[in-house]
Amino acid sequence: MRKKSVFFLVLVFMGIVHLVCAEAAEKKRHNRISVLLRDGSVITTPDLQGAIAEQDGMFTTINRYVQLKSLSIDALVFHQNKNKYVFDWDQIVRKIHSIELMNPDLHAYDQGAMVITTKNGEKIKTSDATLLQYIGHDQPTSQLIVLEFDSYNKWWREAYLDIQKVKMIVFGSDELLQPTSLKPKEEKSNNQHGFETTAEGISRRLGKDGGGHSVYLNIEFDFDSSKIRKGSIPLVQELGKALVSMNLDGKTLLINGHTDSDGPTKYNMKLSRRRAASVKEFLVKRYELQGLQIQTKGYGESSPIAPNKGKVNKQKNRRVEVKLKS
Repeated sequence: MRKKSVFFLVLVFMGIVHLVCAEAAEKKRHNRISVLLRDGSVITTPDLQGAIAEQDGMFTTINRYVQLKSLSIDALVFHQNKNKYVFDWDQIVRKIHSIELMNPDLHAYDQGAMVITTKNGEKIKTSDATLLQYIGHDQPTSQLIVLEFDSYNKWWREAYLDIQKVKMIVFGSDELLQPTSLKPKEEKSNNQHGFETTAEGISRRLGKDGGGHSVYLNIEFDFDSSKIRKGSIPLVQELGKALVSMNLDGKTLLINGHTDSDGPTKYNMKLSRRRAASVKEFLVKRYELQGLQIQTKGYGESSPIAPNKGKVNKQKNRRVEVKLKS
């Protein structure tokens, strides 16, 4: 009888532990925040990011080198039917499923167009919503706090991500983390200029399977500088990962820099050369690329892929192009 009692107590204890763990996992899921960036990548809270890294290959849009630390959002303010609504952080998490930011060109989302989807599926479209950094103040959120992985020093460091790079914020849902299946026509339309954001995409396009095509990288630099912006470091790291994963012994990689048409033509030519050289220096210092020759060249504003009008098109022209030399 004593053995049966002990066995019964063990079963009860295991059941309690299972329920506690399940409740903790469910609570963590509801506290989860995922952010979709305009380049197609997704950043999440650190506890989930670790789990994703263990399932390599399942997700193609997760940025494993940037984790979300804080949204820097204390309140959401918007107007609907001439009424003003103010949601504090607790109300946002409880009542709102997602916030889609519609104006990438704004300096900060003060009076910006947003689509707010509530937990019950209601969509609120407003042109004057504001994400406030501090409730009760008119200071809008301009940056998110993130953690960037420094592959050279092997540690995570705090950094900032401009709100303009954010397309959507989703609260308590896994939908942004599900594998996406684009139809071939849609994929071609979304990537018509050959821009890539992941090591897998870069290596596929550079390699034989991709026909040796050029790869455009939306690497941003500080204004009037060849210094790579912190927010673009993960993208250069994806390029480094791609090169390491490929058998490139005896091959030559071309890194070509391009600019928009702002500024003098001769100056843009020199600037594009310096920026291409900056990407090469980053790769050589941080990755084992023996046997791969790297050449750089600057084209300035001479090879635009979009009209040099408007911020979006000019950003497309301010690019770095990489290609394996045949």
